Amino acid sequence: MESVNNALEKFSYLRDTETLDMRERAVAAGGGAFLTMVGMAKGGFSGFLMSTLGGALALTGFTGVNPVYTDEKYKGNKAIIRQSVLVFKDRETVYNYWRNLQNLPKVMKHIKKIDEHDEVFSRWNAELGGIKAQWDAKIVYDVENWRISWNSLPESKIQNIGKVEFQDTGDGYTLVNVLISYKPSLGAVGTKIANALKPVFEQQVREDIMKWKDVIEKEA
Repeated sequence: MESVNNALEKFSYLRDTETLDMRERAVAAGGGAFLTMVGMAKGGFSGFLMSTLGGALALTGFTGVNPVYTDEKYKGNKAIIRQSVLVFKDRETVYNYWRNLQNLPKVMKHIKKIDEHDEVFSRWNAELGGIKAQWDAKIVYDVENWRISWNSLPESKIQNIGKVEFQDTGDGYTLVNVLISYKPSLGAVGTKIANALKPVFEQQVREDIMKWKDVIEKEA
Protein backbone atom coordinates (compact mmCIF):
# COMPACT_ATOMS: atom_id res chain seq x y z
CA MET A 1 0.00 0.00 0.00
CA GLU A 2 2.94 2.31 0.65
CA SER A 3 3.95 1.99 -3.02
CA VAL A 4 0.46 3.04 -4.06
CA ASN A 5 0.61 6.10 -1.81
CA ASN A 6 4.00 7.02 -3.24
CA ALA A 7 2.62 6.80 -6.77
CA LEU A 8 -0.31 9.05 -5.85
CA GLU A 9 1.98 11.57 -4.17
CA LYS A 10 4.16 11.75 -7.26
CA PHE A 11 1.04 12.48 -9.31
CA SER A 12 -0.19 15.21 -6.98
CA TYR A 13 2.45 17.73 -8.02
CA LEU A 14 1.23 17.54 -11.63
CA ARG A 15 -2.15 19.15 -10.86
CA ASP A 16 -1.10 22.60 -12.04
CA THR A 17 0.94 21.49 -15.03
CA GLU A 18 -0.58 21.70 -18.52
CA THR A 19 1.84 19.46 -20.38
CA LEU A 20 4.38 16.99 -19.06
CA ASP A 21 8.01 16.47 -19.97
CA MET A 22 9.52 13.03 -20.57
CA ARG A 23 10.44 12.36 -16.93
CA GLU A 24 6.96 13.35 -15.76
CA ARG A 25 5.41 11.13 -18.42
CA ALA A 26 7.54 8.21 -17.26
CA VAL A 27 6.45 8.74 -13.65
CA ALA A 28 2.78 8.98 -14.66
CA ALA A 29 2.90 5.97 -16.98
CA GLY A 30 4.78 3.79 -14.50
CA GLY A 31 2.60 4.76 -11.57
CA GLY A 32 -0.55 4.24 -13.65
CA ALA A 33 0.49 0.80 -14.80
CA PHE A 34 1.33 -0.20 -11.24
CA LEU A 35 -2.01 1.00 -9.86
CA THR A 36 -3.87 -0.77 -12.66
CA MET A 37 -2.18 -4.10 -11.94
CA VAL A 38 -2.71 -3.79 -8.18
CA GLY A 39 -6.37 -2.88 -8.71
CA MET A 40 -6.99 -5.81 -11.04
CA ALA A 41 -5.35 -8.20 -8.60
CA LYS A 42 -7.30 -6.82 -5.64
CA GLY A 43 -10.72 -6.92 -7.28
CA GLY A 44 -13.93 -5.57 -5.82
CA PHE A 45 -15.02 -1.94 -5.81
CA SER A 46 -11.78 -0.60 -4.32
CA GLY A 47 -9.83 -2.55 -6.94
CA PHE A 48 -12.02 -1.07 -9.65
CA LEU A 49 -11.31 2.46 -8.40
CA MET A 50 -7.57 1.81 -8.30
CA SER A 51 -7.64 0.38 -11.82
CA THR A 52 -9.62 3.37 -13.09
CA LEU A 53 -7.22 5.82 -11.51
CA GLY A 54 -4.28 3.83 -12.82
CA GLY A 55 -5.69 3.89 -16.34
CA ALA A 56 -6.15 7.66 -16.23
CA LEU A 57 -2.65 8.13 -14.86
CA ALA A 58 -1.16 5.86 -17.53
CA LEU A 59 -3.04 7.77 -20.23
CA THR A 60 -1.55 10.98 -18.90
CA GLY A 61 1.91 9.45 -19.24
CA PHE A 62 1.36 8.22 -22.78
CA THR A 63 -0.21 11.43 -24.12
CA GLY A 64 1.77 13.96 -22.11
CA VAL A 65 -1.39 16.02 -21.58
CA ASN A 66 -2.56 16.52 -18.00
CA PRO A 67 -6.35 16.00 -17.83
CA VAL A 68 -6.67 17.68 -14.41
CA TYR A 69 -4.78 20.84 -15.29
CA THR A 70 -6.44 23.93 -13.84
CA ASP A 71 -6.27 26.64 -16.50
CA GLU A 72 -5.90 30.30 -15.51
CA LYS A 73 -9.44 31.18 -16.60
CA TYR A 74 -10.89 28.52 -14.25
CA LYS A 75 -8.84 29.34 -11.17
CA GLY A 76 -11.65 31.04 -9.20
CA ASN A 77 -10.34 31.92 -5.73
CA LYS A 78 -6.94 30.39 -6.43
CA ALA A 79 -3.83 32.51 -6.98
CA ILE A 80 -1.57 30.98 -9.62
CA ILE A 81 1.84 32.50 -10.24
CA ARG A 82 4.03 31.39 -13.13
CA GLN A 83 7.38 33.01 -13.66
CA SER A 84 10.49 32.15 -15.67
CA VAL A 85 13.81 33.86 -14.99
CA LEU A 86 17.35 33.56 -16.29
CA VAL A 87 19.89 33.48 -13.47
CA PHE A 88 23.56 34.09 -14.15
CA LYS A 89 24.72 31.19 -11.98
CA ASP A 90 25.32 27.51 -12.59
CA ARG A 91 22.39 25.14 -12.09
CA GLU A 92 23.82 23.42 -8.99
CA THR A 93 24.24 26.73 -7.16
CA VAL A 94 20.75 27.89 -8.07
CA TYR A 95 19.18 24.58 -7.02
CA ASN A 96 21.02 24.52 -3.69
CA TYR A 97 20.00 28.08 -2.89
CA TRP A 98 16.31 27.34 -3.48
CA ARG A 99 16.49 23.92 -1.77
CA ASN A 100 17.53 25.66 1.44
CA LEU A 101 14.06 26.79 2.49
CA GLN A 102 15.51 29.23 5.00
CA ASN A 103 16.53 31.43 2.07
CA LEU A 104 12.97 31.97 0.88
CA PRO A 105 11.76 34.34 3.65
CA LYS A 106 14.80 36.52 2.94
CA VAL A 107 13.60 37.42 -0.55
CA MET A 108 9.86 36.65 -0.69
CA LYS A 109 7.87 39.22 1.27
CA HIS A 110 4.76 37.12 1.79
CA ILE A 111 6.71 34.23 3.37
CA LYS A 112 7.58 35.22 6.93
CA LYS A 113 9.08 32.03 8.34
CA ILE A 114 9.62 28.38 7.46
CA ASP A 115 10.28 25.82 10.19
CA GLU A 116 11.83 22.67 8.76
CA HIS A 117 10.96 19.55 10.74
CA ASP A 118 13.23 17.38 8.59
CA GLU A 119 14.31 17.06 4.95
CA VAL A 120 10.70 16.55 3.80
CA PHE A 121 8.21 18.20 6.19
CA SER A 122 8.03 21.89 7.10
CA ARG A 123 5.67 24.52 8.52
CA TRP A 124 5.15 27.72 6.55
CA ASN A 125 4.10 31.07 8.03
CA ALA A 126 3.00 33.66 5.49
CA GLU A 127 1.01 36.81 4.97
CA LEU A 128 -1.30 36.54 1.97
CA GLY A 129 -2.67 39.92 1.01
CA GLY A 130 -2.41 41.16 4.59
CA ILE A 131 -3.94 38.01 6.12
CA LYS A 132 -1.69 35.82 8.27
CA ALA A 133 -1.74 32.14 7.35
CA GLN A 134 0.06 28.97 8.40
CA TRP A 135 0.22 25.51 6.87
CA ASP A 136 2.29 22.34 6.88
CA ALA A 137 3.92 21.17 3.68
CA LYS A 138 5.73 18.19 2.28
CA ILE A 139 8.33 17.98 -0.47
CA VAL A 140 6.88 15.38 -2.84
CA TYR A 141 9.45 15.48 -5.63
CA ASP A 142 13.10 16.38 -5.34
CA VAL A 143 15.60 15.65 -8.09
CA GLU A 144 18.94 17.27 -7.41
CA ASN A 145 19.76 20.15 -9.77
CA TRP A 146 16.55 19.58 -11.75
CA ARG A 147 13.28 19.99 -9.85
CA ILE A 148 11.68 20.63 -6.46
CA SER A 149 7.94 20.18 -5.89
CA TRP A 150 5.93 20.54 -2.70
CA ASN A 151 2.32 20.35 -1.53
CA SER A 152 0.59 21.52 1.61
CA LEU A 153 -0.75 18.66 3.71
CA PRO A 154 -4.45 17.74 3.26
CA GLU A 155 -5.59 19.18 6.60
CA SER A 156 -4.03 22.60 5.92
CA LYS A 157 -6.25 25.68 5.68
CA ILE A 158 -4.22 26.79 2.66
CA GLN A 159 -3.75 24.53 -0.34
CA ASN A 160 -0.28 25.43 -1.52
CA ILE A 161 1.41 23.79 -4.49
CA GLY A 162 4.86 24.72 -5.73
CA LYS A 163 7.13 23.52 -8.48
CA VAL A 164 10.55 24.89 -9.45
CA GLU A 165 12.54 23.56 -12.41
CA PHE A 166 16.17 24.31 -13.20
CA GLN A 167 17.56 24.08 -16.74
CA ASP A 168 21.17 24.60 -17.76
CA THR A 169 21.26 26.87 -20.84
CA GLY A 170 24.90 26.03 -21.57
CA ASP A 171 26.15 29.63 -21.52
CA GLY A 172 26.58 30.20 -17.80
CA TYR A 173 22.90 30.87 -17.16
CA THR A 174 20.24 28.73 -15.51
CA LEU A 175 16.64 28.99 -16.63
CA VAL A 176 14.36 28.74 -13.60
CA ASN A 177 10.66 28.00 -14.12
CA VAL A 178 8.53 28.69 -11.04
CA LEU A 179 4.90 27.75 -10.45
CA ILE A 180 3.25 28.57 -7.12
CA SER A 181 -0.44 28.39 -6.32
CA TYR A 182 -2.47 29.24 -3.23
CA LYS A 183 -6.06 28.23 -2.58
CA PRO A 184 -7.74 28.84 0.78
CA SER A 185 -10.09 26.36 2.43
CA LEU A 186 -13.79 27.04 2.96
CA GLY A 187 -15.03 29.13 5.89
CA ALA A 188 -14.78 32.70 7.09
CA VAL A 189 -10.99 32.78 7.26
CA GLY A 190 -10.75 31.16 3.85
CA THR A 191 -13.08 33.77 2.40
CA LYS A 192 -10.92 36.60 3.75
CA ILE A 193 -7.80 35.03 2.28
CA ALA A 194 -9.57 34.39 -1.04
CA ASN A 195 -10.50 38.07 -1.23
CA ALA A 196 -6.85 38.96 -0.60
CA LEU A 197 -5.57 36.77 -3.46
CA LYS A 198 -5.94 39.49 -6.03
CA PRO A 199 -3.74 40.41 -9.02
CA VAL A 200 -1.84 42.81 -6.74
CA PHE A 201 -0.72 39.89 -4.57
CA GLU A 202 0.24 37.81 -7.62
CA GLN A 203 2.31 40.71 -8.95
CA GLN A 204 4.04 41.00 -5.58
CA VAL A 205 5.07 37.35 -5.70
CA ARG A 206 6.40 37.78 -9.24
CA GLU A 207 8.44 40.75 -8.06
CA ASP A 208 9.74 38.66 -5.16
CA ILE A 209 10.92 36.00 -7.61
CA MET A 210 12.82 38.65 -9.57
CA LYS A 211 14.31 39.89 -6.30
CA TRP A 212 15.40 36.31 -5.56
CA LYS A 213 17.20 36.27 -8.92
CA ASP A 214 19.11 39.45 -8.04
CA VAL A 215 20.03 38.16 -4.57
CA ILE A 216 21.36 34.80 -5.74
CA GLU A 217 23.43 36.41 -8.49
CA LYS A 218 25.07 38.72 -5.93
CA GLU A 219 25.35 36.47 -2.86
CA ALA A 220 25.46 32.78 -3.87
